[in-house]
Amino acid sequence: MIESPVLEKWFRQRDIAAYHRAILEGLEVRFGPVPDDVSAAVRVIADEARVVELHKASYVCTSLDDFRARLAQSLPPQAPANAN
Repeated sequence: MIESPVLEKWFRQRDIAAYHRAILEGLEVRFGPVPDDVSAAVRVIADEARVVELHKASYVCTSLDDFRARLAQSLPPQAPANAN
């Protein structure tokens, strides 16, 4: 098989998108409709290790608030909105 950085990147992105779908579908089955803020926060995670950990967390969290807390731990810190 030909090694291609472009194909490897595409496969990685596809796998991460599949994790995003699995996380959100699992949360919906367990807790009902997933709020837009949770869905958006899950979909911006591009690091495979982080998304795998969130996938595991989606099975064991006790509520959407519990999942939000785990999600907040997995997101990179953001700069303050007023930073100049």
